[in-house]
Amino acid sequence: MVADFVTDTDAFEVRGSSVEPVALDRQYLLAQPPKDELAGTLSVSDGKPAIAEDSEDCTYFKRFRVLDSSSVILESLDKVGPEEIVRLSTVPEQPDPILVQVREVVRVVFDKK
Repeated sequence: MVADFVTDTDAFEVRGSSVEPVALDRQYLLAQPPKDELAGTLSVSDGKPAIAEDSEDCTYFKRFRVLDSSSVILESLDKVGPEEIVRLSTVPEQPDPILVQVREVVRVVFDKK
């Protein structure tokens, strides 16, 4: 069971302190692989910590929120500091960067070992 859990996830290294205390610099996030169909991922990931990638090659670890059928927001996991919200589009006709994929984060680990 543990082997299946580790095999079915991808690891991402945290860089910086913007998600403290949830994850610290140089810790790792285990995330589920992206789904083939982005539309099906939106409602499942709504409200959960996720790794999102956009059309400008930016990668974020934030709380994922669906606004409507054409846009999502990514909000800070830590509500203590200043709120940094990122708005992404799910359709090309919008002016915001386009959401390319979402991966639900399943665990924060201290190191790769």
